[in-house]
Amino acid sequence: MPNKWIRIPPIWVQKRLWLANFMKNLSNIGRIFYGVAIAGIGLPTIFYRDFPYMLFPTQDFMASGHAILTYILGTLLILVGVCIVLEMK
Repeated sequence: MPNKWIRIPPIWVQKRLWLANFMKNLSNIGRIFYGVAIAGIGLPTIFYRDFPYMLFPTQDFMASGHAILTYILGTLLILVGVCIVLEMK
């Protein structure tokens, strides 16, 4: 014979479950913002055809295939940002 009474957990258990769910959502939001920021570094790298100043100092880094390297780096940054947002490994 099934129990007709539904047992409601105490309020502290409900608050704890809510907090665990909130922290999981918060980590997902943080991961999405981080991935968008990484992809956001890649877009100006391709657009301006120059390395991001936070990775290489602008005057100190000169290479012969500078434009090709910036396109490759920008594309990689965009792909990495998308992979972080979509949780791909």
